[in-house]
Amino acid sequence: DGQGRGCCDLPDLGVPAGEDENPGICVCEFEDYFGMGQSRVSYHVRKLKDAGLVREKRRGKWSFYSLDADAVRGLLDIAREQLSA
Repeated sequence: DGQGRGCCDLPDLGVPAGEDENPGICVCEFEDYFGMGQSRVSYHVRKLKDAGLVREKRRGKWSFYSLDADAVRGLLDIAREQLSA
């Protein structure tokens, strides 16, 4: 389709994405979903990234975030062990 994906409620900003890949979620999509400002969302996403739970993929001037499935599984395993002890 070549149009990319709309972002930040600005129709002239198409976020480029590959045909067969899920690039993750843009900060503006978190803003819309949670009703929080960009700086607050960025702060929390950065904390998750620093903890190794979220991956960042840069594409031009946009960053996309997705869960690191292996890290999340590891965290859930630790939580399961702690809760069953």
